[in-house]
Amino acid sequence: MNLGKKHRALPRGSSLVETLTAIAIAGAIFSVTATLFYSLLTGRGDGRQALEQRVSDVRLADDFRRDVHSSSSAQVTTIGDVPRLVLTQAEGRTVEYRFEQGGLVRREKLEEKPVRQESYRLAQASDVRFEVEQAAEASLVRLAWVEILAPPGMSSKGTRAERPHELLALVGRNVVAPIQVASTTANTAAPAGETP
Repeated sequence: MNLGKKHRALPRGSSLVETLTAIAIAGAIFSVTATLFYSLLTGRGDGRQALEQRVSDVRLADDFRRDVHSSSSAQVTTIGDVPRLVLTQAEGRTVEYRFEQGGLVRREKLEEKPVRQESYRLAQASDVRFEVEQAAEASLVRLAWVEILAPPGMSSKGTRAERPHELLALVGRNVVAPIQVASTTANTAAPAGETP
């Protein structure tokens, strides 16, 4: 007997079952990675659109409030079925807001000559309306619309949710009223023979 010698194990290869298991695990990892990569690519586009929409919303809120605050009057009219808000400002300047082609358009005029035009995207907006509420001291202007939210991959005709939006501003908040200066008579000595 050979009791003093250690028995060396021969190098052994992998069996067919081990190889197939390794291939299945690698395939599963690859498919999960590919699915996540695709989700990131499509989600990035949706995220960019959402970010652009929020930037447009913030820009609209800033411009709308600034225009209403610096106006002396506000009037809501309609042309056909399209509501519009006309803001009258100092020095013959008017600003008009109206809903057109899936967005809100702002037109600024100086003595009826166009000065500037801007547009704000309102993603899938419906029920856009302007309101002017007269109060004792000031008028409140409201711009309201409803955004229709559809789940990704579904049309807006199917299951949907609605998100209301509202902007409020006081007319004339930034308008400075002219200062009334009362004339005062200084105490000066009247020339001889005249009464003060």
